[in-house]
Amino acid sequence: MRVVFRLRDGLTVYALGLPVGLLAYLLFVNALSYFIFVPITVWIVNIGVWVTVFMALRRGVPPLEWDISSTLRTRLALAGVAVFL
Repeated sequence: MRVVFRLRDGLTVYALGLPVGLLAYLLFVNALSYFIFVPITVWIVNIGVWVTVFMALRRGVPPLEWDISSTLRTRLALAGVAVFL
């Protein structure tokens, strides 16, 4: 910062460097959240849902009574698989 703007006063360098550093930190944390936090969270939620579904299926509960056609039921099942992938 001191070399780029040819500044001699330390307080001016600090006053100009603080916002630049905070902005760089904000951009870094934002990028980090998109590349690390969001994918891991999405996978944890998906795996948790699948584990819950499989545990519910193992209990042997009776199947749901669907009042919709089998074609619509198939489309809903395919949409659920597509959302998971």
